[in-house]
Amino acid sequence: MKISVDFNLDWFEEERDLDEAIQSRIISEVVKKVSEKINETAIEKISLKVNAILDEKIKTMFDDFMDKTFDVCDQWGDVKQKGVNVKNLLKEKLDKLLTEKVDQNGNPTQYNGTSRYLQILDQQSKKQIDEFITNISKNVIQGVKADINEEAQKKITKAILGDYDLKKLIS
Repeated sequence: MKISVDFNLDWFEEERDLDEAIQSRIISEVVKKVSEKINETAIEKISLKVNAILDEKIKTMFDDFMDKTFDVCDQWGDVKQKGVNVKNLLKEKLDKLLTEKVDQNGNPTQYNGTSRYLQILDQQSKKQIDEFITNISKNVIQGVKADINEEAQKKITKAILGDYDLKKLIS
């Protein structure tokens, strides 16, 4: 550890000599600098430790919640399922949501519907294909415009040089 100490010695007690005053001042400045370094290091280490402990507590609490069992009741309070945990309940609900029959707008239907996951995949694939086609169209149009502009410049230059016989004037 490297410590630099700067201080101004304006006054010292008459009972002590100059060496004692300087020594006392140096010691107090060194103690001050070392304590500042210790405080910074301690705060950093404490912060890291507290974050690690909080992360572990949150993970434990979440795992306990997901594994907790309870009884599922209907609207009248009659038990429909006993000992269900949150993980299994989430799996069931997600499965039901994704396999539910829906219409073109994603609304549940009983007639001529498709599974929600198929509808989601269909919408996403259409979106990706539309973006791809749009990008290709833009690139093709820009390329055609560039070719047309280049060809037009050549024809205009040829027509001007041919009509006014500028070749003779230049040479």
